[in-house]
Amino acid sequence: MGLLDKSKNMDTTAMKTPEVAKAAVVAEKVAKPAKPVREKKVKEKKAKKARPKRVRGLPKDYQLAERVPRYISWLVNFIVNFGLIIGAIPLMMFDSGASGTPIYTWMLVASFLVIILNIFILPIYTKRNVGQFVSRTKYMNALGNPANFMHGILSGMMGFLSLIGLMFVGFNAQDIAEDTTSLVYFIVGILLVTFWFVNNSFRRNSDVNQSLVDMMFDVYLVKHIPTGSETGWLLRLENLGDFGARYEKRIQAKEAKQSKKSEEEESNSSEEDLSSLTVKELKERCKSAGIEGYGSMKKDELIAALQ
Repeated sequence: MGLLDKSKNMDTTAMKTPEVAKAAVVAEKVAKPAKPVREKKVKEKKAKKARPKRVRGLPKDYQLAERVPRYISWLVNFIVNFGLIIGAIPLMMFDSGASGTPIYTWMLVASFLVIILNIFILPIYTKRNVGQFVSRTKYMNALGNPANFMHGILSGMMGFLSLIGLMFVGFNAQDIAEDTTSLVYFIVGILLVTFWFVNNSFRRNSDVNQSLVDMMFDVYLVKHIPTGSETGWLLRLENLGDFGARYEKRIQAKEAKQSKKSEEEESNSSEEDLSSLTVKELKERCKSAGIEGYGSMKKDELIAALQ
């Protein structure tokens, strides 16, 4: 019986052990001190840095290029970029098909090289093109810095792209209903020509003669004054402005002559109008003009007084 009682007591102890262990764990959990509550750090809001306002408008100490220099710049660039191409077109149309390389091929190659020089190389290295050297103009931004060379490339390519667009439209207009490729080229040509018209319409409607491309880069075509420190090939390019200056004077003299002639014609027409009026009508005009003593004047005197 002693052994049986021992075994019973051992079983009872084994069965009670988990309960005691659980109680001990609970007691330990209860006995652990509570962790102090950490205060949350309030992050201070950083003050936003004020962005510098974008400067706009015509740069200080610069004057907008006038109408005549703008015209000279456009004319020179047109001749430089497209002169050889225009000259090669009739030679291509009347080509007899003789052996050897035709002359218009060399003209087109030379035109391609000139376009690369005027549209890409000069704007990258000098921020100007041949037309601007001749007209003594340049593009400047609102801060008084030269325009980005990308503006020079894009604005220089506008005429070239419009010419390509016209060629796409002309060569593919007849086949757009049958050939998908021709339709794509036709649409691209329409877009290029449309972009050229939109770009120039912005310039016509702008108070400062800014095209759409000029507005994109926020630049203005202004007068250029040589510094006198130019040397080498840059000096030769600057000297091209002498031709532009002489041509500008010729245009201004011609316009002044035409203006004087139109004023003389207007004065002659006004004299003829007055001479066709009666004395009574002339006196009424003198009265409305506030001329004194017109009542005793003769017709010639009334006409002279009104003039």
